[in-house]
Amino acid sequence: FQLIPSFDLKKNKNLIESFFSKKSHEYAKNIDILINNSNYISTEFERVYAIKPNVIYPPVDIAKIQSIQSQSSEAILTSYNLQPRSYFVFIGRLEKFKGIDYIAQACIETNSELVVIGEGDDSLVPENSLIKKLGFVSEEEKFILLKNAKALINGAIEQFGIVFVEAIASNTPVIAYEIGGAKELVNENFGILFEEQNKDSVVKAIQEFNSKQFNLAQTQNYQEFLNQFTVEKFKSKFSTFLHQN
Repeated sequence: FQLIPSFDLKKNKNLIESFFSKKSHEYAKNIDILINNSNYISTEFERVYAIKPNVIYPPVDIAKIQSIQSQSSEAILTSYNLQPRSYFVFIGRLEKFKGIDYIAQACIETNSELVVIGEGDDSLVPENSLIKKLGFVSEEEKFILLKNAKALINGAIEQFGIVFVEAIASNTPVIAYEIGGAKELVNENFGILFEEQNKDSVVKAIQEFNSKQFNLAQTQNYQEFLNQFTVEKFKSKFSTFLHQN
């Protein structure tokens, strides 16, 4: 039995050349079971290894998120001088592959307020009155800010994208790059996917978003979607999988 962590093959060409060497392929022949965290990564592994992995979605503590969000938001929003549903939010490491640089520029061009949660390369985020760089925040603050955002914006090719599920569980739409986990998780009821990793594509997505109205919790199969990612579901699927294999 081998449990192999998944990652983005398309964004790690050097890693592919070194790791997926002849020796790696020989080693892969001895794998009994391969588990990945999304259909996207499963497809990539199958393409490289010629082995079809099993997919088990990672757990997201949706009950905890919604419990935090049931509390009053006023104090936290006031402390950051924010109004409900008045801003977009980015959550993640401040790294170029996450797209924070062109996301910020797109928000400036569309006169959209952007709250940036995360640490890393601050130079990627321009100084502008529309941009609030919060750095690290507590879990409580993160989920309150996510709940009250107009939408989560993400520009990375995510393996899975737990933050997408956290946003959807918060009744907050998602604007994300259409490759990777986002395509698997974000349908037209849950947000908008943009085609290219650049400012113009995000500007177009923001404009499209502003022309629509979203109420994720009122969409058909919303709860069924969230139930795929509960801690209980993960434990059940993983336990069943181990017993069957």
